[in-house]
Amino acid sequence: MKIRSLIVLMITSFLLFGCDPALMLMVEAEKAEDTSVTIYADKTFFPDRIHLPYEKENKDEKTIIRVPWTDSIKNYKRNFSYGIGIWSDELVSNLSEHIDSIILKNSSGILKINKKTDIETYLLKNRRGFPIKKLIIKAE
Repeated sequence: MKIRSLIVLMITSFLLFGCDPALMLMVEAEKAEDTSVTIYADKTFFPDRIHLPYEKENKDEKTIIRVPWTDSIKNYKRNFSYGIGIWSDELVSNLSEHIDSIILKNSSGILKINKKTDIETYLLKNRRGFPIKKLIIKAE
């Protein structure tokens, strides 16, 4: 019985170490007419480019991410996957370096976050999930 319990414990611990959560950035807007999120960032903001060393040279290329956006229907949510792990302070700081500003518009007005320290503070406050696997930018 002790051997069986030990084997189960070893297998369980091995599986738990292999189950790192996906790092997700969720950009959301409520389904209201006057609600939106706009992010101004450099091109290295995108998950497939953020960790590439040669991209530092192309940091001047800018991009705009808007939610909601319309193709054939309005989409109020955009998700970006940044690999596996948790949103540590260091990863949030690294991501905030690539964001120039965040503009949240809702029924109570417009919130503009322009300073790097304010962007980082906003992102740190909006980490969610267990373990900290989601980073949410949301206009409510």
